Amino acid sequence: MDRPSVACGQAERARIVAESLLPGAQVAEVARKHGATRSQIYDWRRRFRQRGELPSREAPQPPFAPMVVEGALEERHAPAVKLEIAIGDAVRTDGR
Repeated sequence: MDRPSVACGQAERARIVAESLLPGAQVAEVARKHGATRSQIYDWRRRFRQRGELPSREAPQPPFAPMVVEGALEERHAPAVKLEIAIGDAVRTDGR
């Protein structure tokens, strides 16, 4: 592939940036594969972030469901464990 800095458009740059962000991807390898340099890819990332087309590096981590413990463990009689999972309006309860 020719040098992307001049020859490719925004769509191609977006594909290269997306490939560079895949888990386990190394920017240097992605750059070599596409005939670019690492600094070009980092520059493209920065520009996409500035335009709001790419999440910031400070993007929040995936949310975890909070664990709610009601009452002291000594007060619990049965079940010993109650698991409740809510996704939207759907709630799944499993008492063991």
